[in-house]
Amino acid sequence: MMHMFYWLGVKIQDFIFHGYNITTVWGFVSTCIGLIALAIVYETMKISQIKLRQLTKQHNLPSPITQPTDSSSLLSRVSEVSVASVGPFRCNAYTAWTVEVVHWSFHVTLGYFLMLAVMTYNGYISIALVAGSGIGYYIFGPTLLELKLKKLQKYERFKKLEQCHPECADVVSNVTEIAASIVPENQEAEVNINVNADVHI
Repeated sequence: MMHMFYWLGVKIQDFIFHGYNITTVWGFVSTCIGLIALAIVYETMKISQIKLRQLTKQHNLPSPITQPTDSSSLLSRVSEVSVASVGPFRCNAYTAWTVEVVHWSFHVTLGYFLMLAVMTYNGYISIALVAGSGIGYYIFGPTLLELKLKKLQKYERFKKLEQCHPECADVVSNVTEIAASIVPENQEAEVNINVNADVHI
């Protein structure tokens, strides 16, 4: 029987899967414990998904930029293109990306599975899932927050690096103009020195 409102009971027929019938209190308690564990796993997979994303980025860019200096910002795009074209790094990037996609698929599937459990409208099951999510967030929440803060800091540094490129281009053009102007001046100085030397002789 499909309930369309919250109810309290320990007997459920065809719980999520056909043939999975809960008829005893112990079976219901063990099911709730299993759902609590799955909710904790769901929170844990959020962290592992971020870790896999970082791993994929590392394979895409094996030589990360540590300090956004003028020279590093100018050479960063050239190094990205040249390194990304190397075979082993490209293969590792595809492997890491495949693992990330598979992990994401399992994460989404688990989320739908937990959603179907909530859709039974059983009050005890909903309490078990909320408790599992709360326990998972209590354990892994600080780590998840730290990873997101690091991601935000890297994003801010990347934005500053992107903003640095036009300025660095201006710096390079100015240096080129200065160098071009210095060379003729040095040549003129050498000519004047040679002329003066000939006059004195």
